[in-house]
Amino acid sequence: MTEPAHPADRPEATAFVIVGLLGLVLLAVVVGLLVLPPGVCFSLIRRGLAEGRASWVAMGGSIAAVWLAMLVATARKLLAARAPADDA
Repeated sequence: MTEPAHPADRPEATAFVIVGLLGLVLLAVVVGLLVLPPGVCFSLIRRGLAEGRASWVAMGGSIAAVWLAMLVATARKLLAARAPADDA
């Protein structure tokens, strides 16, 4: 048997697999944070209106308001124009 040409390839491959798996977990968390709150809010408001429970409607509306405020704040921060760097 011959020795591999690049002995560092195996640890690098392991690192790439670990980073890839962590990326998939992060993607699942982000999708969950974007999808779950609107679904919960919709269910609370719909059931609250159907059953005549104003507290459920208020809770759904307040969760929706907080989620939308956080979404808008994050979007503003990500899409804000950056000042040009000084190349002095």
